[in-house]
Amino acid sequence: MRALAAMDRAATRIERLAEALVDLTAITLGRIVLAMEHVDLAHLALDAVDMTPGASTHVVRFTPSREPARVFVDPMRIRRVISELIENAARCSAVSSEIDVTLTVVGRQACISVSDHGIGIPSDARSHIFEPFFRAHVGTANDVGGIGIGLFLSREIITRHGGTITFENDERNGTTFTVCLPLDKEAS
Repeated sequence: MRALAAMDRAATRIERLAEALVDLTAITLGRIVLAMEHVDLAHLALDAVDMTPGASTHVVRFTPSREPARVFVDPMRIRRVISELIENAARCSAVSSEIDVTLTVVGRQACISVSDHGIGIPSDARSHIFEPFFRAHVGTANDVGGIGIGLFLSREIITRHGGTITFENDERNGTTFTVCLPLDKEAS
């Protein structure tokens, strides 16, 4: 049974890597095509929480907005961005620690924040965090591998949706990444 679970995790990791490499190629060539739909961002965030492998090793709490958060986005890619942020939070924090995923509506934007209580981003790495192939913890005890394209792809995808991705960091208390997307004009 453990071997089957390990194979499932490996297959999921390979699938996610393949999807990321396809998007990296499409972005690099300027040929990424977004399949835009009118969706509820709360549903995408909840799906990402449920589908993210790293979420199973942590206590992930999702807090939805009190206001509707309808957006016009490529749901698969936005779900993948949220999942990437949850995975990063899980990799950079202790097993069984809390990860908070919060959806808020601020003005004409819907914002998803993913907060961990982990190791944070070293000060010398912060200006490079969205660069392709950059990994903040290379050579440290917290080096968990990866190829360093997740945050780069996340920023590129969010930018192509007219949104922003930012982070706040405390090396002792963790990191919060926030993605803000324009609210759906048809939902007004």
